[in-house]
Amino acid sequence: MSATQQDQASLDRVGGLSYLNPAAPEPWASFVEQIERVRPHLGALERWIETLKHPKRALIVDVPIERDDGTVAHYEGYRVQHNLSRGPGKGGVRFHPDVTLNEVMALAGWMTIKNAAVGLPFGGAKGGIRVDPNSVSKGELQRITRRYTSEIGIIIGPDKDIPAPDVGTNAMTMAIMMDTFSMNRGGTATGVVTGKPIALGGSLGRQEATGRGVFIAAREAARHLRLPIEGARVVVQGFGNVGGIGARMFHDAGARVIAVSDHTAILVNEAGIDVPAALAHTAANGGLKGFAGAAPIDPEEFWRLECEFLVPAALEGQLTVERASRARAHRRRRRQRPDHPGRGRHPARARHPGRARRARQRRRRHRVLLRVGAGLLQLLLDRGRDQRAPRAHHGRRLHRDLEGRAGEAGVAAHRRLHHRLRTRARSARRAGAVSVRREA
Repeated sequence: MSATQQDQASLDRVGGLSYLNPAAPEPWASFVEQIERVRPHLGALERWIETLKHPKRALIVDVPIERDDGTVAHYEGYRVQHNLSRGPGKGGVRFHPDVTLNEVMALAGWMTIKNAAVGLPFGGAKGGIRVDPNSVSKGELQRITRRYTSEIGIIIGPDKDIPAPDVGTNAMTMAIMMDTFSMNRGGTATGVVTGKPIALGGSLGRQEATGRGVFIAAREAARHLRLPIEGARVVVQGFGNVGGIGARMFHDAGARVIAVSDHTAILVNEAGIDVPAALAHTAANGGLKGFAGAAPIDPEEFWRLECEFLVPAALEGQLTVERASRARAHRRRRRQRPDHPGRGRHPARARHPGRARRARQRRRRHRVLLRVGAGLLQLLLDRGRDQRAPRAHHGRRLHRDLEGRAGEAGVAAHRRLHHRLRTRARSARRAGAVSVRREA
């Protein structure tokens, strides 16, 4: 292959976009690869593949602030709107020192797919700033957030693009963004963000939504496999808003969380970790480091721990092909029959390794599709509250339904929530049609 052909092949990996570095194609290259993988199944829709490989808009902004010591610091910020065909963009804002345009583009693309997969009227967007929130003071972080919001204010709004919390951001970050956007606009605009505090129009259960989605997906998969949650061994990679909440719900359901990790420590305790104590230690110390209820373990050994549930709940790109091939997350073994001596072994490890990897990839995709609706459905609640007067009984009923109960009661609660969301959507459409006729 000539040098020109190699350059073209590298460029093709990033969808032919010249502004990305072909030498560092991930994770956008993974998004492009996934899109290409479904090309043979799209039929007449195949002509839209190239549209998905080209983000609609990518904004790069400089975020200068005056630090507490009087010096001026500059941070790089991004907001990418991948596709807005289904409605206003929806996607989180992450504060992390390793954020790149490539990463934000891929995350925005996946938001497009997730919203379409669960049938929600939103497009895909994402944002971020290259900053370590732990390296700046609270005042500096607030100034960074306000300046970033002002810079991207030209492309966000309740009917344009709705940011949300992500890695390194929380409800307070969303409150600051909402306040800044409202000041620049000259009027309160609660609908510009989701994941904001309840007092500002946020939704009960929003903070726990994604972690709860992880647990619900695992619970339903376990029910399908006839694997009891009680007593099951759980390994959780990432102990923040997703992993921490998911670990707590596993613990409350009777599972045994044997290993947890975050950016400060990787810990294991085969007898089971006291998850509430670990969460309290993390809240007080900023991480798991120093937690006395478990022992440190080697990072690669962490992925080889034998368990029933392995929960990757940190930054993307952690569960590599090599780690996935060594993972020992087991499904319940079938009863061994004398005429089938191999039936007692773990199916994924007893067959061709390539087939095992494909099976793991399918299970990972199924897990994602089961849990993505959690945070997105909470956005619908926020949006409905922002567009009409809030009703107190809705809040009380939602609080009752989203208490995190396991078992049949939890399933019934979520079914009631989905039914109410569909009913409200139909009512809103009918109300809109009536208003249009009256104006005509």
